[in-house]
Amino acid sequence: MRRTEAERAADIVLGLIDAMEMMSFNPLTAQISAFGLADWYRYLNIGYHLPLVAGSDKMDASALLGGSRTYAQLGARDFTYRNWMDAVRSGDTFITVGPLT
Repeated sequence: MRRTEAERAADIVLGLIDAMEMMSFNPLTAQISAFGLADWYRYLNIGYHLPLVAGSDKMDASALLGGSRTYAQLGARDFTYRNWMDAVRSGDTFITVGPLT
């Protein structure tokens, strides 16, 4: 196991991680990384139920800004950063690399 994977696993076990980020490594296909998804399922299978989050980076001209997004259900709560983070921590989220219609 690479050092970074071991560190992430330790942080998850210690309860230091609120959510796991899914990444798209190929902005032209806009697909979620199969490796990241497999990691998430490994944690689910051993009892660590982490919500998913996603976001886009604009590292170069080929990166699609807003290509991957996290939506959080706030319910009746006001739209604030704290309420959004609480919704993420509780798993009231979904991620997408496509349009929301």
